[in-house]
Amino acid sequence: MDTNFSVEDESFRSSVRVFLKENLPARLAAKVRDGQPLTKNDQEEWHAMVAVDAAGKPAAIAKLEPQSTEEKRRYSAALDRRRQRDELQKQQ
Repeated sequence: MDTNFSVEDESFRSSVRVFLKENLPARLAAKVRDGQPLTKNDQEEWHAMVAVDAAGKPAAIAKLEPQSTEEKRRYSAALDRRRQRDELQKQQ
């Protein structure tokens, strides 16, 4: 098994590093680096920040459409977990 990265892989990895260095808030970077869990608010903050266009305006995000049988199975299982979690929260 070849564990080396291709030139394209290395280029992509470099681009991601630069993007994160320029855009990941220091507070979130510190939590990840220190192994602290990200809260729902942390995740929403990050998703809101990366879901912008070149002008910094909110960008539409395409809806996830599972294609393969495995993707559909996993997507359905995730929806079931979400429903169960929502029901538990209602009971509290």
